[in-house]
Amino acid sequence: MVIDMNEAQVRTLEQVRLVVAGTQALEFRRAEDDKGRYAWIEQVLGRFGYRQLGRADRGAVLAHLQRLSGYSRAQVTRLVSRWVEGKPVVKNYCRPAHAFARRYTAADVALLAEVDRAMGTLSGPATACVLRRQRDEAVAVGDVDEQAQVVEVGGHAHGALC
Repeated sequence: MVIDMNEAQVRTLEQVRLVVAGTQALEFRRAEDDKGRYAWIEQVLGRFGYRQLGRADRGAVLAHLQRLSGYSRAQVTRLVSRWVEGKPVVKNYCRPAHAFARRYTAADVALLAEVDRAMGTLSGPATACVLRRQRDEAVAVGDVDEQAQVVEVGGHAHGALC
């Protein structure tokens, strides 16, 4: 059962306790992205004046945030502590600007996938063995120069003829 709820109507701490106590079996539709949920958490904390609340009331608000946001207790605690310190409630992590360099091009991956399909999706070591054998035979006959391309996938060396 999914319920769309206008949570903004919850204005008192007593209403918060009633919502938390009565929502054990309900599932709520949450904001799709973290940015929307973080903004909602900031709104709730501001609406209830979280900084001025006593310990029991803070616990009720934390339970409310946890239940309706879908975040773990630890995540809600981290976000709330950032808000209390006056810091923005935003993600502290992101994709690195300079991630690991790609060793293989999309063409290398496509070539290996084509070889894999042609061989009937053998295991990695079996594919490596077949490709090594083909490379060695081609080098012995002189069809390919000594610099046959070797592609490593998942820690296994796969010789790919170019």
